[in-house]
Amino acid sequence: MERFNKACLDIQNLPTEAAIMGLINSLREGPFSHSISMKHPMSLNEVQERAEKYINMEENSRLGETSKVGFSYSSRDKDKESRKKEDQSTEKSRKYHNYSPLRVSLVDIYREICNTEKIPPPCPIKHKMGRSRTEYCKYHKIYEHPTNECYDLKNIIEKLAREGRSDRFLANRTDEPKKRRRDEEGDRSPDLPIISFTKEDAAGIIPGHDDPVVITIILANANLHRTLVYQGSSADILFKPTFDKLGLQEMKLRAYPNSLFGLGDAPIQPFGYIPLHTTFGKGARSRTLSIDYIVVDVNSAYNALIGRTILNQLAAVVSTPHLCTKFPTLKGIATVKGDQKLARRCYNESLNLKGDPRGKEANAIELGGARTHKELRP
Repeated sequence: MERFNKACLDIQNLPTEAAIMGLINSLREGPFSHSISMKHPMSLNEVQERAEKYINMEENSRLGETSKVGFSYSSRDKDKESRKKEDQSTEKSRKYHNYSPLRVSLVDIYREICNTEKIPPPCPIKHKMGRSRTEYCKYHKIYEHPTNECYDLKNIIEKLAREGRSDRFLANRTDEPKKRRRDEEGDRSPDLPIISFTKEDAAGIIPGHDDPVVITIILANANLHRTLVYQGSSADILFKPTFDKLGLQEMKLRAYPNSLFGLGDAPIQPFGYIPLHTTFGKGARSRTLSIDYIVVDVNSAYNALIGRTILNQLAAVVSTPHLCTKFPTLKGIATVKGDQKLARRCYNESLNLKGDPRGKEANAIELGGARTHKELRP
């Protein structure tokens, strides 16, 4: 089942029916394969719940605790027993009328979020006579019910899902952070002011260039130079050396199962992602956003990369001939100018990194307002 769960996470937009049929066809002959073939599960969550029951039964058999029960009773009795336990689980407290469909089991999600999310402590459960010694809940840390049937944990995960903090575990999602929140905002098309560029915007720029737009932003209480504005990326990236220099802690990283394509020939598995407040512009004409930066461990001439997701949130317009970015604010149009000399220096350093196996050149990258106290790499 661990291989099955990993495959569900690795393969994006995997149809539920295809995943279930793949599992059925790959199972070895046994009670679980017989049960799941007789009655196909309707969701991946149901697959996990039924699988855990048979795992518990097999472990119980090995311990000799089911000598009186065994696996000799008929398949009809097995299905009846399975339905009985499923009915009992639905009697537990339900906080929500509907629950989001999950790509993996509650057990696997709990393993991921127990160290990355602030989870409330479990409510005490009164001791029950005849308590199971095989059905263990990792959240309550007691033998009473399986983790996959724990509605306290299910309520927590559903709350995270409705806050847009567990989209990567939901079925039929692209697993990108904040997608749920963008969907909930609807299809509104705001009235945007006209943004134009003039000769004054190109003052000090050597004409006839092909330089990228490299700007300075305020991130984690620092002026972060060498920030590449890159419309060819659907991701916002913070490179690991910069992550370390900013003094950020790896324990703050949240799990991110997708791979990143475009930084070199092979896909890259990120360390995770971290939300950080980022300020664009200066003074009254500035905007501060919370950005989910994906952290990758590759050598780069840049400190960070801002993709089109954030540019769209800013309603920003980028002009490469003028090497500047403009976006609307409450006080008018803000202009963030790029540094042409720094852009060329970064480009030359990128060429030198080509000989480094960890040095990557950015192609089209796709996914699988505090005051400053310091400066980082001008």
